[in-house]
Amino acid sequence: MAPILLSAPLQGWLTALDEVPDAVFSARMLGDGVAIDPTGDCLFAPCAGRIVGLQASGHAVTIEANNGAQILIHLGIDTVGLGGRGFTPRVAVGDVVAEGDPLIDFDLDLLVREARAVVTPILLVEGEGISLTLNAALGPIAVGVPLMTLSGGREETSVAEVAGPSAERLLHIALPHGIHARPAGRIAALARSFDATITLEKDGQGASAASPTALLALAIGHGDTVRLVARGRDAMAALDAVVGLIESGMDEPAPAPTQPTAVAPRATPHDVPPGALPGVTAAPGLAIGTVRHHRAVDRAVAVEGQGVAVEGDAFAAAHSALSEEIARRAASASGAARAILDAHSALLADPVLI
Repeated sequence: MAPILLSAPLQGWLTALDEVPDAVFSARMLGDGVAIDPTGDCLFAPCAGRIVGLQASGHAVTIEANNGAQILIHLGIDTVGLGGRGFTPRVAVGDVVAEGDPLIDFDLDLLVREARAVVTPILLVEGEGISLTLNAALGPIAVGVPLMTLSGGREETSVAEVAGPSAERLLHIALPHGIHARPAGRIAALARSFDATITLEKDGQGASAASPTALLALAIGHGDTVRLVARGRDAMAALDAVVGLIESGMDEPAPAPTQPTAVAPRATPHDVPPGALPGVTAAPGLAIGTVRHHRAVDRAVAVEGQGVAVEGDAFAAAHSALSEEIARRAASASGAARAILDAHSALLADPVLI
């Protein structure tokens, strides 16, 4: 397999895969690579090739290079939960792209606000025997800068039929976001630990459980029913393990709760019982507290006042009484309450105001 040079598909900060806050990526369950914390708003093709995978929510894309290597780029962490918001794909599965072609536009502000992280893993997910060499220093990086070289590999060979017992099972997918990158990585890591081949089938299409890219290409969503077939010495154990992992929920975050339907306020009845206070609900929820009836009081205030001397004495008496009351309360207060009382005391002593 001829070496291939990948260029940086994003503008941002190049970081090691170990720094990605998700074990599926940092532990390299999906494959080896690097990550970029983006500062731009568009993902570009790191090499020439063909689009072989694009998640329905638009947050991840897989490119098969002209030498057969497959590169997965996953925009952000837990971004599948956005349900497509913030992502505008500019390609489709099957499209042929050149290096530097725009692949996905994204709303960086929305991702920063709502995703767990925006750091973006760039992984070699299919390429047995391929070595990866980093060509760029960690730190700031621009689109198009040489990023890493993929070299080595072996010629494609046919896969021999595995001998031994077989087992199969139908499984309803209850994962809230289906089998996206994180579940695919964990399923593949588990499947490789058995002496058996495991295939997931959906709508007549099959994928090896040991291949994250193949699993992603099936686009298995929440509520889908898939057929799992295992063959080999560990067929039954492998099938039980994979089914058990998927049925466990895999610690996947639940989808964001839907907003409650707004209820229009009802008109207040005119026949209010004596002592009752009419009103409408200002916001849904539970209110606990003492209801007090505020009664407005009209105070007679002399417009002209009673002269400077009389008003001055009245102000001085009120000022003195308020100062004493604040000092009394402050003596037994603490924390924020004491700080508020001290601020009021300072205002009373402010020579600019008095």
